[in-house]
Order: sequence, then structure tokens, then C-alpha cells
Amino acid sequence: SFCWLVSTMVSLFYIVVNKDFDLHLRWMTISMGMLVVPIPQRVISFIVLTPLALCTRGLVCLLRFKEFPWEARWGAPGSAWSLIWKPAATEAQMLDDPRASPQLWTFDSFGEGEQASFFLSAWLGLAMVVGIFIHQALDSAAAANTRKAELFGLVWGLGQKVMNLAMEDVQNWTQKLKAKMGPSGVKIVGIGLLVCTLA
Repeated sequence: SFCWLVSTMVSLFYIVVNKDFDLHLRWMTISMGMLVVPIPQRVISFIVLTPLALCTRGLVCLLRFKEFPWEARWGAPGSAWSLIWKPAATEAQMLDDPRASPQLWTFDSFGEGEQASFFLSAWLGLAMVVGIFIHQALDSAAAANTRKAELFGLVWGLGQKVMNLAMEDVQNWTQKLKAKMGPSGVKIVGIGLLVCTLA
């Protein structure tokens, strides 16, 4: 939400203060991207991190607490660390909160896995969106550089054609001048043009 707020404020600054529509549009696009961060976060959590948290807790229960997978329960509620690494809630805690430390391989357990992996999935979702925007920006810059290179090549080629035509005209004009005035006449005209240019 902080990234969304910052990107929205920057986009408003560019449209209200600087009157720069292109940068406003770019930052509004980033702002919209920040709004959809929960979507990739949920996808990452559902497909990757929650099953990984379930398997991790199963291994912790087997290796640390000597509990078989069908007996395993989540750790005491409180934080991601306690859910995965701490012992299951006591009977007194379960009386206060019947949903505390559900068995690992049940439907209720999936919510605990999401809670245990929430922090990591949120950052990975943000990183995915930022990575997409960086990739898009680099592609846009590369395309802009390509267009600049093409434009430069076009202008350079046009300049060469103009220079070639100008040189051909000068050569034709010089040959005609030689035919009428001779070589000395060409030198006199050249010196006169040089003096006029310097003056």
C-alpha cells in the first residue's frame, strides 16, 4: 500500500505541477501495478509457498518432535516462526481457541500454511510486479534506442546523398568553367570565392 501511495502521489505531481502527461501515465501504470500485487502474491502462496510450508512443518514434526505425518499439527499460533518451528498448542490453548494447531493434512491446515508463508509471498508478489515493470521499461528504452538509431541512419544517409549531389554539381560546374575560362580562370574564381567567404 505504501508503494501504491507513493506512485500515485508522484503521478499526480507530474500531471498537476509539471503538466507532463507521459510521465503521469507511466507512474499511474505503476500505481495500478501496485494495486494488483495481491494477485501474484496469492498465486505464489497457493501454488508454491503454502505446500512448501506444509512439507516443512511435516519434516520439523518428524525430525524434531518425533511425530508421524498423520499425527503432525501446526505450531502454536502467533507468528510464522511459531507455526513452523514451535510445538503444537497445548490442550488448554486449544480449549481457548478450537482452531489453534489444526492437524497438518486437513483443509483447515491450508489457512495456517498461508499465514506461515504470508510475509514471503507478499515480498515475492511485489518483486514479481516490479520485475515486470523493469523488464517493460528496459524493452521500451531498447525500442526507443532502436528508433533513434534508425532515425540517425536515415538522416546520415540523406546527408550523404545531399553531399554527393552537391559534389557532383560542383564538379560539373568546375568542368564547365574550365571549358569556358581555362584552368587559370578556375583558380581566379576559387580565390575570389574564398576571399568573399572570409570577408
